[in-house]
Amino acid sequence: MTFAHIEYLFALLLIIPILIMLYKYHIWRQSYMAKMKMLFKENSIDFTYFKLSLKVLIVVLFIFGFADPLINLEARKIQNEGVDIIVAMDISTSMLAKDVQPSRLERAKLLVTKIIKQQDNNRLGLIFFAGKAYLQMPLSIDKDAAQMYISGASPNLAPMQGTNIADAVQLAVKAFNKAEKKYKVLIIITDGEDHEGADDEAIKVAQENGIVIHTIGVGTSTPTPIQLLDGTYKLDRDGKQVLSAINKEMIAQLAKNGGGNSYFISNQSDPISKVLNDINTMDKKQYEEKQYASNDHQFVYLFLAILVLAVFDFILPTRIDKQLLLKFKNK
Repeated sequence: MTFAHIEYLFALLLIIPILIMLYKYHIWRQSYMAKMKMLFKENSIDFTYFKLSLKVLIVVLFIFGFADPLINLEARKIQNEGVDIIVAMDISTSMLAKDVQPSRLERAKLLVTKIIKQQDNNRLGLIFFAGKAYLQMPLSIDKDAAQMYISGASPNLAPMQGTNIADAVQLAVKAFNKAEKKYKVLIIITDGEDHEGADDEAIKVAQENGIVIHTIGVGTSTPTPIQLLDGTYKLDRDGKQVLSAINKEMIAQLAKNGGGNSYFISNQSDPISKVLNDINTMDKKQYEEKQYASNDHQFVYLFLAILVLAVFDFILPTRIDKQLLLKFKNK
């Protein structure tokens, strides 16, 4: 069993304070019942703890329901022919500049979305980088997962700012199959702003591992202010607006050193057809992939169980008089 939104299971941590409160309630209630000399306990059946347990169970099922458990109905291995592609996308704050509309980052995300949609047999991985590189998705044929990660790409995901392309290249080398010396392509999408250098050695290692590196530059040569996500503009230490411009020379040199091609996104067009052509003309490899025919979503059954338990909890009284039960039993 897997989960469509496994991150929601962290909400189970809420059960801990709930259990602590129930324990404190238990201590208080024992004290209260002792003061009442157990009058109620002698004459009636107490369902208080049972009802509280029902409520905890409802909360747990509610969390699991939102996590959407999936049951894989059928798994089979399939033979595919394709290449391995890793897209390394710059998510530094300079990518928020709007010299290409609606912004450099949004145009980059749009381009990657187009790449994802065209990868029927090729495996795809994602790296986001700024001052440091982060592997968002290992190589996979799961296009839906790739699209989900791209949709959420933001400078907020990168605690360290900058443009550390070398770190992205090094991380890609680790993410690819080192046993293979071909069928691998790395697509770097960046504006090259605040470039931290040290790429030559990283690219040399990538080439030794059979990785072809293409670059896609996004942005213009016109210095442009950077509008942050909160609507304000990025300022330097002196309180002046920071201006950003694409580093075309560096981006072109990266591709040349990596044995690939460099392209640039403009307001009028993007190089998607050329990028796809570069990928499609590569030699293909045979690989085996486990594929699930379908996933059965279980959240409906969990919410039905929640409904039944909630109705039962609503109907069940906190106490039932013993004499009343005896009369009902005798009937």
